[in-house]
Amino acid sequence: MFHFLSKTLSFLFSPLSWVFILLIIVFFLKTKKWKKRLIYTSVVVLYLFSNNYIFYLAASKWYIKPVKLETHQQFKYAIVLGGMANFDEEVKRIKFSESADRLMQAIHLYKTNHIEKILISGGSGSIFYPEMIESEIVRTYLIQIGIPECDILIENKSKNTWQNASFTAKLLDNNKNYLLISSSIHMRRATACFKKAGIKTQPYPSNQLDSSFKYSPGSLLLPNASILSSWELLIHEIAGYFIYWIKGYV
Repeated sequence: MFHFLSKTLSFLFSPLSWVFILLIIVFFLKTKKWKKRLIYTSVVVLYLFSNNYIFYLAASKWYIKPVKLETHQQFKYAIVLGGMANFDEEVKRIKFSESADRLMQAIHLYKTNHIEKILISGGSGSIFYPEMIESEIVRTYLIQIGIPECDILIENKSKNTWQNASFTAKLLDNNKNYLLISSSIHMRRATACFKKAGIKTQPYPSNQLDSSFKYSPGSLLLPNASILSSWELLIHEIAGYFIYWIKGYV
């Protein structure tokens, strides 16, 4: 039920949805005074949540900053959390999302001998295609690019971050330390879940949402449509952490 609600109600995390809802309300209002107020409110919300600098300030307070491993640092496993790929049935090949950097980082760490094996954690995140298991799709891809199957372990039942942690805990030795790879904006919730599940991890954040920010008059003043989707991810993460805290997952 929790997984279903998080998928179906995800539009509530979008500032663009808020603006759309406000404008719909304006359409039905009869009082000119309130119509004008809601229109002004819509414009202000749209501007604030499309401003690059405002998003940068908010995101920098939340995300876990990327780290650089020392040459001598080695780990038995890198745990890579799902949410980065699915399978395109039309062209019969893997299709990556904007979170694919977490997998690319794991491959690089494997090739540079910082990790011995890669553990992919993720079942089906789709309501309509439960048979599409992400970790199995990614395993096939890794084998195709030359990584030995014996160096790949998968957890294929989880549907959310808490299940990533609890199901992965059953596959690993709790007395060892592992590298945990996920998006920088998701890492706060991920590390808290793995700690709660009894797994020691060192965070290795990937794909910063604010990495492209550069100070300029445009970034400080002008709206940027792409920032709206970044806000949606950030709000989703903050809400998700709060809900996990209530449920005792973190």
